Amino acid sequence: MRGLILILCCLLIAVALGQQAAEEHPGAEIEERLGVEIPTGVIVRDETGQTLALDRLAGKPMVLSLIYFNCTGTCTPLISRIVDGLNAGALPAEDLHLVTLSINQLDTPEMAAGKKGNYLSLLKIPHDSLVWNWLTGDAEDIRRLTNPIGFRFFATGNNTFAHPAGLFFFNPRGKLVRVLHGLNFSDRDLRLAAAECFPYTERSISDLLTLSYMTYDPDARGYVFDWRLPGYILLPLAVGLLILLLWLWYSRRLVERRIRIVRYDEPV
Repeated sequence: MRGLILILCCLLIAVALGQQAAEEHPGAEIEERLGVEIPTGVIVRDETGQTLALDRLAGKPMVLSLIYFNCTGTCTPLISRIVDGLNAGALPAEDLHLVTLSINQLDTPEMAAGKKGNYLSLLKIPHDSLVWNWLTGDAEDIRRLTNPIGFRFFATGNNTFAHPAGLFFFNPRGKLVRVLHGLNFSDRDLRLAAAECFPYTERSISDLLTLSYMTYDPDARGYVFDWRLPGYILLPLAVGLLILLLWLWYSRRLVERRIRIVRYDEPV
């Protein structure tokens, strides 16, 4: 019990430090650039040391997290939130490609492998089919990715960085479709953001219905009810119903008129 309390206290302190860093360095933020694609030519190394092109990882929905391995702020809570989402089923482990890239060019594949092992050990679900790449890269390649997608960070000295927290969701073609800001997103936020990565035909009925009346609000940092979305559906239905009622009314009037004409023409 004491160990759990200590861990919770450490997480709270880490979040507070991360928020303080963001306040002291307002330039460290996420500028939403939905619709951009993963740039070509970004060369990274995975946790085994293998070199690969980041855009080649596209092909299935991707969730990207940007951290660095010795971060004492928001990085640990962010990755822990991913693990919680996987354990809760909010993130479909078998259908997503998870990618964690270090923004520190000094981090190594060996460090990435160690971090990956630590977090995989926290999973309560089978992760044999889970694809989670932990990547490192040179400073130039890191910037080639972070600049286009609007992730603003900078070094603050002593091998530390001021950076925002968030998750980037890409569709199978490598197009950015959603950004979850901060750390306090709910399981529903994770589930809906992941659902937006899939084509409409591959989304569940529940997700389709929910996304028909909810949209992500960056200011609220979560999915909120949007009356415009039901309006786009209900307004055409209302117009169609009105047209149908008018047509039925007009058809009835025509029938009644014909009946009167027939009766008038009958011989006395």
